[in-house]
Amino acid sequence: MNIDEHLRLFLALTIVVTVGVGVVGGGLFAGGFAEQVTVEPVVGEEVTVDDRVDAEPNGLMVSMTTGYAAQFDASNSERYVETNHDESWRDGDWGVALTAELDEEVNENAAYTAYAAENETLLIVWDDGEWFAYYDHPETDADASLRVNATEDDSILSSSPAQEPVVVDWNNETETLSVFTREDADSTSADLETEQRPVTYDWVGSIDEVRFVDVIPTIDDINSYLDQPVRPLANNEDQQTARYMFDERTGTTTEPIYSDTEAELVGGSFAEVGVEGPGLERGVDYELAFAPFTITALDGGELDGAPVVILTWGGGYGALIDSIVGVLPVLLFLIPLVVLVSRVQEEL
Repeated sequence: MNIDEHLRLFLALTIVVTVGVGVVGGGLFAGGFAEQVTVEPVVGEEVTVDDRVDAEPNGLMVSMTTGYAAQFDASNSERYVETNHDESWRDGDWGVALTAELDEEVNENAAYTAYAAENETLLIVWDDGEWFAYYDHPETDADASLRVNATEDDSILSSSPAQEPVVVDWNNETETLSVFTREDADSTSADLETEQRPVTYDWVGSIDEVRFVDVIPTIDDINSYLDQPVRPLANNEDQQTARYMFDERTGTTTEPIYSDTEAELVGGSFAEVGVEGPGLERGVDYELAFAPFTITALDGGELDGAPVVILTWGGGYGALIDSIVGVLPVLLFLIPLVVLVSRVQEEL
């Protein structure tokens, strides 16, 4: 075989391998690249997810949250969320809800602030097995505490709240501050001098699903949040002035729902340690259609009243494909080159 024939063989092999990989890869790995789309569901109406998708993609998942949360490490000297949110929502009655998990390595005898507002005029604090709330009202100071995570023996307490949801509300007429958690216990309210508050440290651990409500949450609101913090509030979802889901995966900036502001994680980052949302079932909570790809929230399902729904697909092997894309041209060149060298050696 002369040199021209060797070159023709090399070119032919290069074309065949390139086309072959394209055809096989397009068939086997279609939808392999991870896609994530967040849309606002509407009951009884189709909402477009992706008009390019004409069939159900591989690995499709439908959820109400990414499962990420704001995570704060003790190595950072300052640890909080700078919300930039107008505090006027607390001019009258109000409610705050959040979930928090304290790091297992912290000092169990110290007090930690899960939420603070307006130069600490409002504090939600975890202190030695109890949740406390402190509020400096123009006319009276109040505190409320509730022992949480109690076992059957009330004297034995867990050292930290493991993703424990907490709701705090203020009744402006009765000047009553109340705290609610999943445990059956009594909340208390009383006048308290500011000087009696404990010295607290910034939170170490994760915080998720923070809600600001400009009315007193109903008991149904409270129970629905304590049961499943990602679920819409039963009665006052539209009365929230901000809802921080912390669903971002990168960076330090988060955009709350129901607010046109941005919040910054100071000394924190996003981590997949947040609250899991309720399981969603096709035909019960939502329905899908394709060409184009749409989702419809069903009446009475989990997405009824939900502000967002997250659809993710193609993540199962997308990372593998991504990792080889960069070296694919080299691989395509090496295959015919190896064959050519082998043929030449056979003829020598």
